[in-house]
Amino acid sequence: MLEEPTIEFRRVTGRLTDDQVHITVRIHNPASRTLYAYETPRRIRYDAATATIAVDLNDEHVDADHPIAPHLPQPRFLALEAGADTLLRISLPRVLSRIRSADERQGRGPLVEQYPLDQAERIALAIAVQDTPYYYNPREPMATQLRAWGAQIARTEARINLTRSPRTSRERHDPGSPDQSPE
Repeated sequence: MLEEPTIEFRRVTGRLTDDQVHITVRIHNPASRTLYAYETPRRIRYDAATATIAVDLNDEHVDADHPIAPHLPQPRFLALEAGADTLLRISLPRVLSRIRSADERQGRGPLVEQYPLDQAERIALAIAVQDTPYYYNPREPMATQLRAWGAQIARTEARINLTRSPRTSRERHDPGSPDQSPE
């Protein structure tokens, strides 16, 4: 297992469509072997004060004793080939809806909060990375296994310019949005 994540974030770009925010991350694996990373967003948050979308592609926030833990779907994984760049594509809703807890509402106020992800200026990514593929063991809770497998998390934060632009045939293969290097 990896001691620490060894991937490099080369470029983060964003684009809007009618109902989604599309984020593309160019990840470089400088290692001499294939690495594996979560491809599925597991938690999405938005901080309106800093206009930052936080996307967790890991399960470090899941408590194995939480009622949702036994029902956790297995994430998709992305192979990061040795010495190569790989594109990670993430699609998010333009507006994120979150059900407020009873404690937050205190018997009044809206049940659902909405966050305009399409107004974000920054993105923070936290991606679980490992040098061995994940294999499910039916004798252990999946949440416990995923937390152990994804113990090494690569993090980056970058500015994004979310502008609506028509898709060309070139963008379908390699997004041509302005480059944003992680900071």
